This record gives sequence, structure tokens and C-alpha cells, in this order.
Amino acid sequence: MKKGIWKRQKFCSKSCRERQWRTLNPDTYEKHRIVGYNKWKESNIVLCRFCKKEIPNNERKSGKVLCSKECRDKQRMKNILKYRSKSNLAKDFREFKESFGCCICKYNKHGGSLDFHHIDPNKKLYRISKTNWGKQSKEYFSEVKKCILICKNCHYELHTILHDDKDRYLEEISHHLYVHDFNHIP
Repeated sequence: MKKGIWKRQKFCSKSCRERQWRTLNPDTYEKHRIVGYNKWKESNIVLCRFCKKEIPNNERKSGKVLCSKECRDKQRMKNILKYRSKSNLAKDFREFKESFGCCICKYNKHGGSLDFHHIDPNKKLYRISKTNWGKQSKEYFSEVKKCILICKNCHYELHTILHDDKDRYLEEISHHLYVHDFNHIP
């Protein structure tokens, strides 16, 4: 124990004082700890993550976030469906791109290797991706119709031409412009 400025001070810090008090009075310390915990527990309201009802204090355990087995099962099913739907969206988007293939070299083995290239970058509203594919709105398909579908290699070559010579880019694009007919999509 460290001598303090005042004569009555026996401890260097609050934690040292608490540690000493805990060892000398274990019963009293435990009562104070339980009373403090119960006050805290009553003041904090915990809501079920699924149905948003309050979880009663007598049923609360550390880390409990769902009020019943029914809520737990419903939450579990919701998570499973969410995961499945995301993987299905990605698969559907890949298959959609594979059905058309690259308009320059005709590659269509893997949809992940195919990109949508906006013919006129100035008219681009947003990037076409599998994230937006789930919505399948008219706005999304109108954005698709502004594009040509090309593989990664052809896409890189096209961008190189775009940055080097814009006239040649326009000539190259006009040559491949009507290869894909996206008009049959909604």
C-alpha cells in the first residue's frame, strides 16, 4: 500500500481498495454485487430481435436475444432463406449473362467473366451488378439496354482503345452495337 497525501488514505487506487475490501468482507461484497446487478438488470430493457417484445427479467440470461423457441426457429428459417436467395440471385445473374455471351469473341463459359459495358459512359446511371439483379425493375433493364455484354479481356481492350483513340472506339462499338438484342427483356 502506498502512502497518500491524506493520512486516512491507505490505497493507491480505487481498484486496490476494492480488491482489499473484497478479500476482507466476501459476504458483504457479494450482496452489494448482486443488488447492483439486479438494479442494472431491471433498468435495462431487452427486446426480442424477431418479434420486438420485451424479454422478462426472470427469463433473461447472458446473451439471450430471442424470447422463445418459436422466435428462434423463425429467425433461423429467415436466415436460411436469405442465404439461399442470395446464392440463387448470383446463379441466375451468371446464367443470364452466359445465355448471351461476349458480343466480340463469343465467350460464354462462365458468367462471372462477362461484364456489361456502357456504350456511352455519359448516359450511365449506375453499375449493373448481381446486387441490383434481384430488383429486376424497368429502370434496371433500361440500364442493361444501354450496354453491350463483353468478356473481361475484350472489356479491357475496349477501355484501352477508349482512352487512346475515341474515334476508333466509336467505330469499334458501332461494329458490335447490335449483336445482342436485349429488347426481349422486360
